Amino acid sequence: SSRIFIPSTAVSVCGGIQPAVASKTLYTPAYIQNGLAARILSARPPSKVVRWTDNEVAIDTNQTMYTLAGKLWDLRGIEVSGVEQSIQLSFDEAARAEFIQYYEQSADAAEQMEPDQRNLSLKLRPAAARLALVVSVVQQVVVGTDAKGPVDLASTRVGIQLAQWFLSELERNYLAGMCDHQADTLQAHAMWIKEKHPAGIDARKLQQYRRGLESADKARLTLQQLSEQGYGRFDGAKYIPN
Repeated sequence: SSRIFIPSTAVSVCGGIQPAVASKTLYTPAYIQNGLAARILSARPPSKVVRWTDNEVAIDTNQTMYTLAGKLWDLRGIEVSGVEQSIQLSFDEAARAEFIQYYEQSADAAEQMEPDQRNLSLKLRPAAARLALVVSVVQQVVVGTDAKGPVDLASTRVGIQLAQWFLSELERNYLAGMCDHQADTLQAHAMWIKEKHPAGIDARKLQQYRRGLESADKARLTLQQLSEQGYGRFDGAKYIPN
């Protein structure tokens, strides 16, 4: 079979997804561990009821953004052997020192994190440089240059700040997803007990028959959570479903 090689390939995707769907499909242990979730810059603003407003984006603002988008589109790379290639932009000295400091400090912080949180932090860390690059290029275009200058200190600081904010959002979304997953798992246990053991069950039998409960203590905790959530009650050591 033939192969097609495309140099400097990049795909940018922007969109929305319902929080409950994201919790089940994106913010999962598997995608945290393999790095996919950290490669998507996500935000989960508070839910608000949309109300009517006559406020509109100013015409001048719209025109300015349209002009900026056109200038960014018109940027060109360098030609090598008749083929246009992308330009490698470096940090200036101050920006490089700032990024190295951030890189090392985030590594120190990751040493103290749980594995899942560490994966999020280290996978998202390079985004600071990419965001700094975007900010720098936009600023250079705004002042009328060809955007081939180095990434400066101010742009680097903005990139780092944005990456840290996206990390906090990702952690928050993941924790929310874990809560949703735990609630679904707890409900599944409750339905199974009610169907298979309507007269009641103890922790030892629950551990024996249900996957994911590696110890009697974990099974006992699950029964306690079911009781606290109103799925049933205890009669001595036995859990009785409602």
